[in-house]
Amino acid sequence: MGLTLRLSLLKMKIHLFCLATMFVIVGQVAAFGQDNNAEPKEDQVIAVDVEPKVLNLDSVKRQLIYPIELREKGVQGKVITRLLVNEKGRVVKHVIKETPHKALTESVEILLYNLSFSPAIKDGKPVKYWVTVPFKFVLG
Repeated sequence: MGLTLRLSLLKMKIHLFCLATMFVIVGQVAAFGQDNNAEPKEDQVIAVDVEPKVLNLDSVKRQLIYPIELREKGVQGKVITRLLVNEKGRVVKHVIKETPHKALTESVEILLYNLSFSPAIKDGKPVKYWVTVPFKFVLG
């Protein structure tokens, strides 16, 4: 095999290697961009320009039911929730982090999806974001 032919084959291999590397890099960049729209993990900290703000918390809290049996027993405390707010400001998932009683949790869970938020903003675009919202049950 002549030297010219070997050099041509070597050039082709180098070009193919460069093309394959470029496709891998482009694929990784595309996948990275897709991760921005992925659902964040509940404990994941995400830097945003503007955090979500709850728009109707007072209205929803007025609808809470404090079970009579728990009042009579003196059960009080906070139900701490973590809420995933989507790009439209709607609650799409929740996790109960703390609760003094299962019945209080149920009272809160019925209303969580009635909450509305202004969405979190990152780089000028709305993004999914986890927020913590406490609900207090106090005798008095």
